[in-house]
Amino acid sequence: MRASIVLAALLLPGLLESTANAQAAAGAEAPTQEAPEAEGTGESDGAPTAPPEPGPAKAETSPAGTQDTPATAEAPGAAPPAPPGQPKPARSSSPSMGRVALTTREPMPPRGDASAAPADSPAPDRHEGPIQSRVAIALTLDTLFLTARSFDLFSSKDSTTNTGVYLGYAVIDGAISIEPQIGFSTGAEGRSGLFGGAITRTDLTEQKYYGGLDLRLALLPFLEPEARVAVGASTLDVSVDPSTGAHLSTHDTSPFATFGAGLTLRTPPGGLETRSGSLRKLAFGITLEGGYVAARSVELAPSPPHDTGRIPTADARLGVLERSGPYARLAALVRF
Repeated sequence: MRASIVLAALLLPGLLESTANAQAAAGAEAPTQEAPEAEGTGESDGAPTAPPEPGPAKAETSPAGTQDTPATAEAPGAAPPAPPGQPKPARSSSPSMGRVALTTREPMPPRGDASAAPADSPAPDRHEGPIQSRVAIALTLDTLFLTARSFDLFSSKDSTTNTGVYLGYAVIDGAISIEPQIGFSTGAEGRSGLFGGAITRTDLTEQKYYGGLDLRLALLPFLEPEARVAVGASTLDVSVDPSTGAHLSTHDTSPFATFGAGLTLRTPPGGLETRSGSLRKLAFGITLEGGYVAARSVELAPSPPHDTGRIPTADARLGVLERSGPYARLAALVRF
């Protein structure tokens, strides 16, 4: 009988360890197993009940009165210590521990991917459609050829040159353009020591005021044939200084009409436009023009500006000054 008790005491610890390992394996497979409801409680159905608190484990004693190693109670889901010679089982997650939130991150685009780079800011749109440069300002150099002998009194050349400016605005601007213009020019001629010194000095000063109409054709982007007609009036101031010391002068007006044609070489439309679209209408050009000026002749009869009344005097008749003749124009213009 005593031998049976001793044998049972030797086998009991191993049996207890096997039972504990089986319970731990079952707890690892189902960590979220709910605790069974307590029976016989006064709580209503469906109400959760708190699991009983684990009490201290009882110590197993052998019949011989010696106390064996106490078996501690393991928390639900905790892995018991592994038997000697075996690896410890992995600790399972407890239901009381917080769940780990998994977040997904968008994959980063490769550095060489051009589509991932921010798009460049778009360049300003260039204006489309026809370019209309309506306003024109030009500096002019007009040469009038006068072959009449009466003009030799004021110049040794057969021509007179005027410098001026005109302003135009194209009421129609396209393949065919119509541009009204207003302009002004001035010039002067003079000679000294005429008629063997009988006349010391002669001077002729002229101012022209005119309005015209210019018609041009956009034959090529840089070439425009043009025709122009203008009407106006010239104011003439003539002075003659005889060797006697008297000063003779006269003032007269000569209406005129101009008929001309020529070519304009210009920058192409939009040729000076910047990336931002400015200077789109700006254009520079040079006009070469020729034609004929029909003007009224002026009778030269200078007289003293103030008559003293002591000696009767008469006007000096110098003949008729012709004002008609062919002309040539050179103009530098800007349009916008």
